[in-house]
Amino acid sequence: MRKIITVLLIALLSLNAVSCVFRGKNAPDDAAPDATADIAGETAAPETIYTMQDFFPRTHNRQMHFEGLAASQRRDTQGNVFPNEIELYTVFFNDHVRGSRSQTRIMSWRSGAEYSLIEVYEISQGNLWLINTRERFFDHTDYTAEIPSLGVLILSEPFEAGNEWIRFQLGEAVHEVARIISMNTEITVPYGTFDAMVVEVTDEVNGVKTLEYYAAGLGLIKTERQTEIGGQYQQLVDVVDGPLPMFMQFFYGWNVVEEFFEDYDEPFLDNVPDMHHVPVEYHTNTDLIPFYMNTFRAYLRDYWNYNLSSGVDINSISYDRAANLLHVDFTPAFITEMSGLGELESHVMQLAADTLGFLYRAHEVAFTVNGDAYGQVLQTTMYKEINGLQ
Repeated sequence: MRKIITVLLIALLSLNAVSCVFRGKNAPDDAAPDATADIAGETAAPETIYTMQDFFPRTHNRQMHFEGLAASQRRDTQGNVFPNEIELYTVFFNDHVRGSRSQTRIMSWRSGAEYSLIEVYEISQGNLWLINTRERFFDHTDYTAEIPSLGVLILSEPFEAGNEWIRFQLGEAVHEVARIISMNTEITVPYGTFDAMVVEVTDEVNGVKTLEYYAAGLGLIKTERQTEIGGQYQQLVDVVDGPLPMFMQFFYGWNVVEEFFEDYDEPFLDNVPDMHHVPVEYHTNTDLIPFYMNTFRAYLRDYWNYNLSSGVDINSISYDRAANLLHVDFTPAFITEMSGLGELESHVMQLAADTLGFLYRAHEVAFTVNGDAYGQVLQTTMYKEINGLQ
């Protein structure tokens, strides 16, 4: 139950919005005059009828950057409990937008520790539902077509002060209730000052209230809540329009590979580390297979001095989460390519397993050619390191 509530809190920051009047960094020159208000008594504003598209535009290639603090507790070696603060930094990006569904990637750093989450949303009959989540996923696979496993009502029309809905419940037990308490509250965050819609979310189990501030063209720009051990907030610090910069990590123990080049003068090997980070840019709705293959070809060409034939391609990639096993299916040209490598084949296969396995955080990788098994199931270097096998 605690894990579900944590996921819900992270989900609140991944919404994007449009159409409300704002006065931030990207405000138009003819922005409406300032309207100052507090939550209890907001100033009058022109009446506007909003729809879900206004508050959830599902913008392509937009990075939303947040920072904040969260109260926590720590224990010393004697078991004494002390208050503590965790620094938060989070980036949101829409991986895929398909029909009424969209998939948001959430990359979070908590006092230096990296955390990754994928969330899938669906807009239906004036409601915005969170229908699926996946933790610790660093690949960009499209999961929007999967069968829903959650039913969390994030936002619900009509958008007007006083509107209330059940956000989350298990069976007959209601756990969270959301209510719009303002449509025009001035709020300042590092990115700018905005006239925001304010949603108050009440945890019916422990009584904790969370305030969510939604601004024009951006969505949720701040959340804040107070718990028994202290407060927590996250707020918008920057918006970057453009593809998501990332790295594909290619790695293998070159001390093993070098023995196969001992009779050759291959200076490029001297400059290749055990792990190499290849910078790439990811765009919303990118087809992953060409993306991976093009990066893989460039890596082999630039760092192995090897040109992979054009006929070698990936038919499909699928991940069996229960077995922690990644399935990679190649075209028939893959067999010819590998047979021409001789003794080096096993090392190229391990490189492919480590590279793709790391993206999916898979412990093992199974290769097939048009559905037929090829070689043995390989354990990834990451799995071996975790289990002390090398």
